[in-house]
Amino acid sequence: MAKCQVCGKGTKIGKNSKHHRGVSSRQFAHRAKKVSRTFKANIQKTTFMVGELKVRMKVCAKCLKAMKKKAVSKKLADKKKKTAKK
Repeated sequence: MAKCQVCGKGTKIGKNSKHHRGVSSRQFAHRAKKVSRTFKANIQKTTFMVGELKVRMKVCAKCLKAMKKKAVSKKLADKKKKTAKK
């Protein structure tokens, strides 16, 4: 069972419920069945640069998106600082 190494998100268990029509008499005899199922997290294997080290991690898509967003905003901030100094 895979888990995100950042937030700990993993597999969750829920129920599927089928739509069932025409339940008028003997309601519980004709009730729609509920079946167990699993909801798996979108886990990706990615490699990150931490300083000069390459670190391989299993990360969910939500955390991966947030990390990429931080990296892009950090690069833009660095570019603004360099242009302001000139």
